Amino acid sequence: MIARHARIPRQDFLLYSQSRLQARGVYYTVVYTPGVENRGAVVVSKKVAKKAVDRNRLRRCAYATLASFWGTEPTLGAYVIYYKPGALKASRFVLKSELSELLARIIKPR
Repeated sequence: MIARHARIPRQDFLLYSQSRLQARGVYYTVVYTPGVENRGAVVVSKKVAKKAVDRNRLRRCAYATLASFWGTEPTLGAYVIYYKPGALKASRFVLKSELSELLARIIKPR
């Protein structure tokens, strides 16, 4: 889990979520905006998981992967992670590995 001060506040959400740096996978879409500090947000809609328990479990899994990624990569910026439908049926290992791959791919220079 990441600290509350490292999450993106609601009033800044649109600013960070409309970046051009995006990576898409089977279960995620990751939007990256370069910045001076690490910020993060995870979006899990009711189309992905009807129950709040399931949405929170998916959100915690993504926040944990994001926190471990920040510990290994020196890149600063804001990350908005959107879950796609079907993610609830995937295993936790598959979700973590795909998110790690997308985070690594999005920060590489083109």
